[in-house]
Amino acid sequence: MVSVDLGRRGFVEALAGFPLAGMAPVDQTSSPPVVKVAAGAGRLDDIITLPGGDRIHVKVATQESGGALFMTEQPIERRGSGPPRHYHEEQDEWFYCLAGEYVVEIGEQRFRLGPGDSILGPRRVPHAFVYDGAGPGRILIGFTPAGRIEQFFRELEKRGQYFGNGSPEDKELAHRLYGIVNVGPPLKL
Repeated sequence: MVSVDLGRRGFVEALAGFPLAGMAPVDQTSSPPVVKVAAGAGRLDDIITLPGGDRIHVKVATQESGGALFMTEQPIERRGSGPPRHYHEEQDEWFYCLAGEYVVEIGEQRFRLGPGDSILGPRRVPHAFVYDGAGPGRILIGFTPAGRIEQFFRELEKRGQYFGNGSPEDKELAHRLYGIVNVGPPLKL
């Protein structure tokens, strides 16, 4: 390691030449308010009900992260409950088991998650999960970048059924609007 004694003037001149072009001042007035989200709750009581009755508690809304992250907690009480096999064209999906047991398939691999276990489902790789516990379970799921995933879940609540379970037009709509491609039925235990 080489030591260079710049002195005060040399240090200031070197610092002035340091590239700061990509750094912009942070605008504190446009930041969303900081909100603590309690266990078993959604941000500002934001809870989305999925087809079949499962709920999503919104922990980090898309707008809070500038579109970088959408984070949910999903309490599940029905063994065998989970989404159809699908993939996201633009989002990685991270699963973290808080309580209960889950079976997660990513690509051709099957994993069992217990409390504290997590796994990442990379974008464009088919995946699905199913709850396989006795009693209530909870799983934390994060999407990055958030893209339009939050809107997708809000639309599911309005529709009352998953995209892609019906006609080819319905599958194309989920793909075109949300970048989600359904490739199979929910997992079976």
